[in-house]
This record gives sequence, structure tokens and C-alpha cells, in this order.
Amino acid sequence: MAPGAFHNSDERYDPPKCHPHTRRAVLKKIEDWVRDANKVALFLWLYGPAGSGKSAIAQSIAELLEEAGLLAAAFFFSRNAAGRNDKAPLVATLVYQLIISIPEVRGYVLEALDQDPAVFSRSIQAQIKVLVVKPLNTVAKDETLAPTLLSRPRLIILDGLDECRTSLAQIHILNAISTAMRRLRIPLCFLIASRPEQHIREAFNDQSHNLGSLSFSIALDDTYEPDSDIEVFLWSAFDEIKRKHPSRAHLPTSWPSSGDIRRLVAKSSGQFIFASTVTKYVNSHRHWPPDRLKIVFGQSKSGQETPFAELDTLYSFILSSVADIEKVKDVLMILVLLPLHGMEALTYFIEKFLFYRVGELDMILSDLHSIISVPPPGDGSRKLQSFHASLADFLLDRSRSGDLFLDEGAAYAELTRLAVKHLNDLPASPLTNDRYWVHFTFRFCCVKAHPSPMLLKDLQTLNLDAHFYDTSAARIPELICWFERQWLNTDRTETLLSHHLPAIDAWIRVKLGPWARRSSLPHLLAAITLVDEIDPEAFGWQRFSAILQSPIESIHAVLKELADPVDLFHRKETPKAFFRILSKFLTDRERAGDFWVNSRTYANLAKKSLRILRAKRFTDIDDIHAQPPAQGIDLGEIAKRHINVVYGMHWHKDVTYHKVGKLAFNLLRLLLSRIEILGGPEAHEVMVLLKSHPPFHLIKNDPLESEKVKAAQAIEEFLKKRGDIAMPFLIPRQM
Repeated sequence: MAPGAFHNSDERYDPPKCHPHTRRAVLKKIEDWVRDANKVALFLWLYGPAGSGKSAIAQSIAELLEEAGLLAAAFFFSRNAAGRNDKAPLVATLVYQLIISIPEVRGYVLEALDQDPAVFSRSIQAQIKVLVVKPLNTVAKDETLAPTLLSRPRLIILDGLDECRTSLAQIHILNAISTAMRRLRIPLCFLIASRPEQHIREAFNDQSHNLGSLSFSIALDDTYEPDSDIEVFLWSAFDEIKRKHPSRAHLPTSWPSSGDIRRLVAKSSGQFIFASTVTKYVNSHRHWPPDRLKIVFGQSKSGQETPFAELDTLYSFILSSVADIEKVKDVLMILVLLPLHGMEALTYFIEKFLFYRVGELDMILSDLHSIISVPPPGDGSRKLQSFHASLADFLLDRSRSGDLFLDEGAAYAELTRLAVKHLNDLPASPLTNDRYWVHFTFRFCCVKAHPSPMLLKDLQTLNLDAHFYDTSAARIPELICWFERQWLNTDRTETLLSHHLPAIDAWIRVKLGPWARRSSLPHLLAAITLVDEIDPEAFGWQRFSAILQSPIESIHAVLKELADPVDLFHRKETPKAFFRILSKFLTDRERAGDFWVNSRTYANLAKKSLRILRAKRFTDIDDIHAQPPAQGIDLGEIAKRHINVVYGMHWHKDVTYHKVGKLAFNLLRLLLSRIEILGGPEAHEVMVLLKSHPPFHLIKNDPLESEKVKAAQAIEEFLKKRGDIAMPFLIPRQM
């Protein structure tokens, strides 16, 4: 017998149970089932992932129904407690409780023991037949005792069945009790709580078997709104810390914040073990609770003590029990590192991406149902999903996961190599019909990968032309920048970018092709080559549209077609290095072809800038702004009206006059420098235009003073080198 397995044993003193006002829907459903005198299902399987609160629910039900006189017996398994992790003492422990809760069977049980003192050495099925089925049926046949038997408690709770030592023992227990229930005149009912291990799930789902046909299940999933219960638990737990912690008099009243609680709820993923582990850690009486919470959020270091020791032990135990840990880690790197919002989360995609045989994924994950939601075998249309958001944190932290550590750079490299293997023979790939997701996975992983020699060797064989033309432009600029950083030889004479340069140049030309006849395109490309010298905060496609005096929609269309790279300073995530790569392409006549940016292109853009600067706001102090505005005042509306009259421009509501001016001044200064370097007849054309341009006036609190000064200096220097400057190009502010 294992007295420690009782629901109220001293060995289990202060066991986990449901926090007040939580799990009410689940508890009510179980209680209603127990009280239903006409129930057909004699088995209720309560299942959920590791740490979801199954034992707490089982304990709460045991206490609730014992008080109501409905609990006959209970056995709480535990893999770490001798006597509670084996099937051997199960029947003896249950029978001991049954002769207390149903005293009418006592004499018949003792008689059976006298007749066979070695009964507990027999199979579990034989034990139940002799010590449970026969005594209960004998009482049920006695006309004087039968009515009393009907009023006795008949619920038996088996918690943590998956913690019984072996899966074979767990199935033996289920087979024995389900067979026994068929033989009872007045049946018992069983609440069985466990993780959804594959063999247990199959046993309960088998409708051809006694167990499957006599059972129903409750899954601890989002149906019962665990996030709301976890939030209630967290607020209560932190309130208790603030009431009982030695430093309670000094804890901030606003701690923790609502945002802190929301973050913890999200991280819990519906599993109480995370919330419970955090509150235990924060409640240390030797530490300042707010500091401990910061450690949980990763905002400060934990030192030698980890806040997630309980979780880490759980994950380590589960993962160390699998048969092929290397293949499991291959699957985990997909679940942890890829943004699983689409096809790549489907089991059939993962199986084919990893080049597994059909059905192999089911075998690999057969021991991980407690931490990963695995669809039924053969159902490739459903997604794999980790039950625990904290699993990724565990795997990506070497100090926590040890040998199970998932090195991000190496894992991304391996995923990239697998994608390249598919891409290099896409027609024959098992994912040929899902090529979009293969392309996506390749680009997403490659830019995050550690450039191992094996990866770089594989990437040299990649048919980049096929990849570019078989997919969208998303992330290609980032990929090209990553290629530029990877050297292929020790003397650093060749990069992955130069190796694939013909394919990359061809892609750029194809992206620019549809816009070749747009008059604004050369100006846009000229501006791109100035990227290293223009303040991104001063740029924006709305303002640049104003410079070109072209509808914003048309400029935006070009930028969209060119995708991320040339969404000119509008998308902050665009790698600036790509503009430099693009600039080298555009200023190389042989590579750029019709898109070559030269002195003529710069001159034309300079003329556009000068036209904008002819607006009186920039050149004449006696303008409609005779009373200069204070620093920081938006000058946009008056300026828009003025330029609309002069140029008939289409203005975007966010374009303000002084911002357009700032961009125009900066462009002019940089363009003059490029034109000076390149020389040619264009330099003379610009000089003639500058000589006819009125000087810039400075006004009080002028928001463009710095830009005007720099532009004037550039103009004067440009003219001076041509021996033709008659007057200063900047008129100081009047006092």
C-alpha cells in the first residue's frame, strides 16, 4: 500500500489545488458528472499539457467531493516518490480506502485476503477482480445491503497516470479498470487526470474498447479561459506578497503594474505552472520582490539562482526521455525559430521540409505530447504548436538547457541549408507545390544564420535567378546585404554578393523595368545614390515627390515596385547597406544600362531642387511671412497655398513646407558636389541656372538656417571654381 498517494496524506501536505475563484467551470462540470445518477460515461479523462493545473483540479475535486460524501478513493501518482510511481501498490491503496468509504465490502475483502494471502503478487486485473469486483457484486446481490450500497460514494480519482513508471503499466491499469467496470452490478466511476501522452490518448479514443466507449474527456485548453483564471491567481498572489513579505511596508502600492500582469499571463500560455513558479520566486523573503520580477522579465541578471528552476527540471525530464533527441531538436528549431503563422506550422510541411518519411514525425514526437500539441496521426492539415511559450526561452538559454541548448545561429544555418536543398531541385522537391513557403523560409533564416563553411558552400550552388523570379521581393534586400558580408576566401577578394552579382543585377533591372519610361525615375535613382550623405530624418517620399513636382501616388508606386530597398527612407527597417549596393549598381554604366546615373541625371535633379527654392519663402524676406513665425511653428499651410499657385503641385497632407525646403537645400548641396566631380557640359548648364537664381534670405528664428548656410556655401564654391561669382548667395537676417 502507498499511504502517501492519498489525497489527504501527510506526505502530500499542502498539495497544489485550485486558487479561489478559478477553474470554476471545470470544477462544476466534473461535479455535475459525478452527481449525475444516470450517467453513461463511467470514466472522465481530464487531460492537459505539463503544468496546466491537472493535479490542482484533481485535489480540489477530491476535497470538495469528500466533504459531500461522494469520494470513495484516490491515488495521486508521482514519478519522484517511491511507491507512488508504480502500479504495484495501486489496488491495495484503493481497496484500503474502499473498505472505509463502503464498509459493507470489508468482510468480503478480508475473506478474499485470507483465501489468497499472495493476491497482491498477482496481475493488477486479477487483484481488482478478487478485491473490488467480487466484494461489490456480492453486496449488490444482497437485497438488504444493496440499497445502502447505492448511497455510498463511488468516485475514484487517479491523478498523474502518466507519472506511473512505464507506458505499459499505464495501459495495464486502464485495461484492468475498464474491464472491471463492465462486470460490476453497481459501477464505480473514475476521474483520471494525465498529460495527453499518445498511448493514453489512443486508449481513450478507441471506441471499440471498453474504455473508449465508456468515457468522455475534458481538455484543459482555451475553452475554459485559463488566461482569466491565471490573471486572478497572479493578482491574488502578488497581493499576498505585499501583505506578508518582510519588506511589505516599503513596496510600491502600484507594483506590480497591470502591464506586468498582462506580460506574465501571456508568457504563461494558459499553463498555471509558469505563473506559480514566478510568484514563488518573487516571494523570496531574502530579496526585494520588484527586483526579482525584473529578473523574470530579463531586465536584470539573476546571479546563481534561476527563477525558472521548476520549469527547467520539467522540460529537461520530458526532453531527455525521447528516443531520438537530434531529430526532436530539428523539429523544435522549426517550432521555436520560424514565425509559425502559416503553412510552415503544418505537420505535413515540417515532415517534408525535413525530408522525413510519411508518418515519421508522429513517431519522433510520440513522447512530447505533454509540451507540444500534436495532431492525431495522419492529420497533416493541422498545426504543431508548443503548449508553453516559456519552452523557447528554455531552449535558447544555454545556462538553463545545457545539452538541449538550441544555438540560434547554427539552427538558422541548418534550416537555410535544408531550404537550399529544396530550392536547388524544386521540381523534384516534396514541397514543389508549396514553393512560396520554401522561399520564405530560405530568406527568413539565411539572414539570421551563422555563416558556417558548409552553409557558404551550399549557397554558392544556389540558383539565385530561379529564387528571385519565383517569389516576391520581400526580404531580398536584406538577403543581398547579408551576402555582401560573407567572404568566400581568406584573402577577402570574393564575397557571396560578388559571386552572385549577375543574378542580383538582373533582378534590380527587372524591378526597375516597368518604370523605365516614368520621367521621375531617374531623379529618384539619383537621390538613392546620395543615401550615405542625406539625413534619413530629412527624407521621405512625400517630400521627394514635392521636389519632383510629381503626384505622390506615382512616386509611391515606383517605390512599392522596387519593394523594401527603394521605399526611399520611408521604411526604417530597410538596411542602409542596400542603398550603397544599389548606388554602386546605378553609377556603373555597364551594370546599370538604361538606369545609369550620371552627370546629366544629377544636373536634372539639381534643376528640380532649384525650382522649389525659387519659392519666395526661401528667397525673399518681404514675403507673405513678413512676420517670421516662432521656432517650431508649422509653416505648411501658407506655403502649400503659395506653391500650389506657382506650380500646381499635388500635396500630401503630411508634407510641410519647411521640411520640403530642408530636403531641397540638402539635395542641391550634394548634387553640386557630384556634378563638380563628374564635370561635363551639365556643369555649365547648372552654373547658368545658379547665376539667375536669387540669393537666400535668413529670417528671424529661421528653421532652415543651417541648410541655407550650407547650400549657399556649396553654390559659392561651385561658381568660384568656374571663376564666376558676383555676389554672396546668402543675405544675413535683418536686425
